[in-house]
Amino acid sequence: MEENVSQMKAFADAIEELMEKDSRIMVMTADLVGSCALSHIEQEHGEHFVNVGIAEQNMIGIAAGMAREGLLPYAYTFAAFNSMRACEQIRTDVFYNDLNVKIVGTHCGMSTGQAGSTHFALEDIGIIRSMPKSVILVPADPVSARKTAYLTYTYEGGAYIRLDRNPLENIYEEDEVFEIGKGHVLREGTDIILYTIGAVAGDVLYAAEVIEKKTGKKDRGN
Repeated sequence: MEENVSQMKAFADAIEELMEKDSRIMVMTADLVGSCALSHIEQEHGEHFVNVGIAEQNMIGIAAGMAREGLLPYAYTFAAFNSMRACEQIRTDVFYNDLNVKIVGTHCGMSTGQAGSTHFALEDIGIIRSMPKSVILVPADPVSARKTAYLTYTYEGGAYIRLDRNPLENIYEEDEVFEIGKGHVLREGTDIILYTIGAVAGDVLYAAEVIEKKTGKKDRGN
């Protein structure tokens, strides 16, 4: 697929493809249509798109109600807002009830840049991971973001998807197979093991190259 696009765009493009085949899919956002790369979905699939305004808690509650009625909602907002403003609703309405709601946290980590610390999501994985029955998916590049969309579509249950906002190069090939709960070895090595998750994976691979050049030590990157 196209390189140097954001995980958000790759994920949204895949969701739009799925929407063409499955009328159950609903895309929701809390007043972040453009910021979350959802403008085209809003324009082309307006009957399956809901903008709740700046009301993250309501959005998760509405998504839970949709799932109760057999729909498949993808609820978008910044990762900092999903994990903290709607924390109780995610825990109680979604995971405790085993509802098929996909919670999409964008602008993860410090990728919001100039928006500042109020928009940084440094705690979201820890918050969501502590919830019983929670599932978290953190793609590393545009390819895995696209594959994550299809993976969450087939997974029955609540899930939190963490997406970076900045353009990224592809790490994986299109034929890579992803499974929930299973990691990947990105390069073989013998002396050092580096573990990484999400959009920083490309930087970690670069660091591995630097380490090898400077020390002769080969890492095994995971």
